[in-house]
Amino acid sequence: MAFKSIISTVFISATAAVGLAITPTLTFAIATPFDWSMPDRLLENTSFPGYDANSPIPEYDPNALMLPPDGWLVNFDACASSTANIVSYEWVVDGASVATVGDCLFEYKFPEEGVYQVALTLTDDTGATETLNQEVTVQDWLIITMGDSYGSGEGNPIKPVTALSHVDFNILLDLAENLQADVQDFLNQLPGLEEVQQTKQQLHDDALATRNQAQQDLNILKQDLQGLVEIRTNVENDPTVTAARNKVVSIQGEVNFWTVEVNNDQQAYNNCSGLLDCANKLATLESSKLSLAAAEARLVSAKAALLVARNAAVVIYSIFATIQNFSDLGVAIDAKTAAVNFAQNTFNTAQNVYQNAADALQQAIDAVISLQSIIADLQRAWEEAKIKAQTQYLERLPAWTSTAPSWGTDEPTYVDMVLEGAIPGEALRCHRSMISGQARAALAIEQADPHTSVTLVHLSCTGATIKDGLIGDYVGTDHINPILEPLLYPSINKSYTGLPEQPKIKGQIANAVEKIGNREADAIVISIGGNDIGFAKIIEKCVLGQPCHTDLGIPPADNFNPALIDAIEQNCRPVALINLLTGLSLPTTESFPFSDKCLATYELTEENQPGGGALAFYNGEEDKDGNSLPEPWTDKITYLKGQWVNLNRNLNTQFERVLNNGETKPLDSGRVYLTEYPDPTGDDIGNYCGWFPEQVDTSDPLNHLIGVTQNEMEWADFEIATALRSATETAANDYGWNFITKTGVFNSTIASTSRNHGYCAVDHWIIRVPETLITQMDHNGVAHPNRDGHGNYQQAIYNQLISDFYPNGLDAQPRLPDPETTQAVPNTNSSSGGGGSLTPLLLLLLSTL
Repeated sequence: MAFKSIISTVFISATAAVGLAITPTLTFAIATPFDWSMPDRLLENTSFPGYDANSPIPEYDPNALMLPPDGWLVNFDACASSTANIVSYEWVVDGASVATVGDCLFEYKFPEEGVYQVALTLTDDTGATETLNQEVTVQDWLIITMGDSYGSGEGNPIKPVTALSHVDFNILLDLAENLQADVQDFLNQLPGLEEVQQTKQQLHDDALATRNQAQQDLNILKQDLQGLVEIRTNVENDPTVTAARNKVVSIQGEVNFWTVEVNNDQQAYNNCSGLLDCANKLATLESSKLSLAAAEARLVSAKAALLVARNAAVVIYSIFATIQNFSDLGVAIDAKTAAVNFAQNTFNTAQNVYQNAADALQQAIDAVISLQSIIADLQRAWEEAKIKAQTQYLERLPAWTSTAPSWGTDEPTYVDMVLEGAIPGEALRCHRSMISGQARAALAIEQADPHTSVTLVHLSCTGATIKDGLIGDYVGTDHINPILEPLLYPSINKSYTGLPEQPKIKGQIANAVEKIGNREADAIVISIGGNDIGFAKIIEKCVLGQPCHTDLGIPPADNFNPALIDAIEQNCRPVALINLLTGLSLPTTESFPFSDKCLATYELTEENQPGGGALAFYNGEEDKDGNSLPEPWTDKITYLKGQWVNLNRNLNTQFERVLNNGETKPLDSGRVYLTEYPDPTGDDIGNYCGWFPEQVDTSDPLNHLIGVTQNEMEWADFEIATALRSATETAANDYGWNFITKTGVFNSTIASTSRNHGYCAVDHWIIRVPETLITQMDHNGVAHPNRDGHGNYQQAIYNQLISDFYPNGLDAQPRLPDPETTQAVPNTNSSSGGGGSLTPLLLLLLSTL
C-alpha cells in the first residue's frame, strides 16, 4: 500500500474523525503528528500479461508470512512531525518504552491485532522535548474466499497459452523430423567400420599383451630388489651392527688423528737443527708412529668385528632369502639392480610397439570417426529439438497461481509434471487464479487503506459443491490436461498411465480453519450452488439435445446446415480457431492437438432420447457426477435448499473460536458473504443468445454455443439460473449472511450488469469455446467470467466488504478487531490438494476426440 503523507491541517481534521489525541502543549514547532502504515501483504502482479495499473491482478508476497505467528509489523514515520532539529525519538507503546532512536523512521512488531496507545517523545538539539500521542489500530483483514469455479477464476490462468504456440509447436516438431532424416542419411554413408577395426585390432591387442607382460615382469623384479634393499637396511639398523660400526668410526677417528700427528712430527724432525733438537723430535716422531700403529691395529680388529656382526645379522634378517653373509647380499643387490634395468628397457620397447599399433589403428579409422562425430552431433540436435519442442510448448500451458502463499508451495509447471514427474498442487487442480474477482477484491481492499493490511486465504476450487468441496473432502481432477496428456507422454518416451492417484483435497471450510487457527475471520466470501444443481450439466445437455427441455428426441445433427457443420469442425481445429481470432491465414493441420471429426458427437445420444434431456436431469435424482441425491430431490433447487442448511451448520461449528476466558464464541453470521452468479445468456442489447439450424451467422459462426437454441437458453435462464440466484439470496437472508449483488452503479447487480455482456455479445464478459481451447487447452473455461467479468465480481465484493470494514467511511476508524480472542499460532504446514471443474458445455464433444 502506498504510504499516506498528510499535511498538518488535513491530518488534524482527520484525527478528529478517528478519535486520535494530540498533546496541545508545545515546547517547539510541530508540523504534523507522526504517521503510520502496515506493509502490504498482498501485492500487484506487475508481470501479468497485459498488466493494467487500473485493474491490477494480485499475487502473494513470497517474503511475507501470510498467517504470521509472531506479530504484526507497523511502520512509523515522524519525519514531518517537527521543523526543529530533532536528535532523539522515543517510542512508547501502552505506557512502555520500546525504543529510543535517532531516525525519524521506525518499525515495531505488535504481538496481536488491536488498539494501542502510542506516544512519541521528540528531543531537539537544545534538549527541549515534546510528546505526541496517537491511538493506533492494528488491523489485518483476514479474507477467506471459498466456493466453486466462479470463485476460483476458472478459465483465467495467470499465464495463458498463446494462440500461435500451437503452430510453433508443429514447426519445432517438423525441425526434429528433418534432423532425424539427416542423421539417417549420414548413417547410410558410413564405410565398414567393423572391417577397419578387425584389420588393425589384432596388432593392437598383441602389442598390448606384450607390453602388459613386460610391465608384469618389471614389477616382479622391482619387488625382489626392494626385498633385498630392505634386508640390507635391517642389517645396518641392527643394534650389534650399529655398535660395531660406531666403534669402527671412533677408531677411524683416532687413526686419522695420529696420522696427522705423525705427518706433523715427521715435518718437524725434517726441519730440526742441532743434535739435541733432532734427538727430541725423533723421539716424538717415534712415539706418534707407535700410537698410529696401535690405532690401526685396533681399527683392523674393529672392522673384523663389524663384518662378523653384519654376517650374523644377514643370517637373521635373510632367513627366507637364504643369503649367508654381507658380501653375498651386496652381490645379490647389484645383480637384481641390473635385472630391473634390463626389464625396464624391455618394457619401454614393448610400450613403443604398443603405441605404434594404437596410432596405426587410430589413423585407420580417423575418417570414420569424423563421420561418427557428425552423426552424434546430429543425433544430439535431434533429441534436443524434440525436447525443446515439448518443453517450449509445455511452458506455454496455463499457470494458475503466480506465487503460492506461505502455507503452500510453488505450483509446479507443466514441464515439471510431464518431464520431471512432479505432482500437481492444489491451485492447479482447482484451476485457482488470482484473476478471480474474489482475489482482486482483496487486493483492492489492501490498496484502499495504508493503515491496514490484508491476508487472503484463497481456497475456491473448480467443481466444488456444498457437500463435496466446501464441507466434505473433494476428489478433484487427477490429470494435467485430458487432451494433451496422451499426446505428450509418448513423445518423451514415457509410458502414460495417468498421474498417480491423488489424495482428496481437504474440505474448504476445514482447510480454512486449519490454516487460520484461532484467528478472527473478517470475511468469508463464498460462490456456491451452481454445481449443486448441475447447471453445467444442464447446458451440456442443451448442447447435445434438441430441444433439451422437451422429449422430442431430434438429433441436432439432422438439422445442421453446412455453415453450422463448418463451425462445429472449427471447434476441433486449433489453427482454424487461431485464424478466426487473429485474422491470420495459417495452413490448417490435423496433427495437433485435436481431430477434426466432431460432428458425430451430435448424433443420437442419451441427451436427445426421451427422458434424457436437461429437464429430466433437473427433476432427476442424480447429481452432476451421476451419484444418487438424498431426499428431498424433487428438483435440484429443492435439493440445494437442503444443502444450505448443512452449510450453515458446518460454518457455525467449524468457525467457533476459543475466547481468552476459555469459552467459545460462534461465528458471526454477518461475516459470511454469498455472491450472486452472473447472467451469461444475453447479447449486447440483452436478447437471448442461441442459434437456429437455418440461421447461422457465417461471418462469426462461433459466437453462439453450438447446439443451444434461443428457446433453450431462455428456459435455462428463466427456469434454472433465475431460480438459483433467488435461492442463494433467500439462503443468505435466512441464515443472516450477506448476499453480494450490488455493483455500486445505480441499482445494477452482478447479474443485471453482465446480462448485456453474455456469451454472444461483442463486448462479452464470458469465455467462449475457442478462447478456452486456445488459452487453457481444454473446454473447462467455457461460460465462466473472463477478466472483465471478474472485474464485475470484484466491484460488488469490494463495495460490500469496504462498507462493512469501514462503517463510517474509509477516512474513519476501521472496524476494530475482536479483543476477546487470543490469536493462536496457526498450523502453517497444512497439506496441498487439488480441485475439479464444472463440466461445462462441450464435455461429450471433446471426450470423443
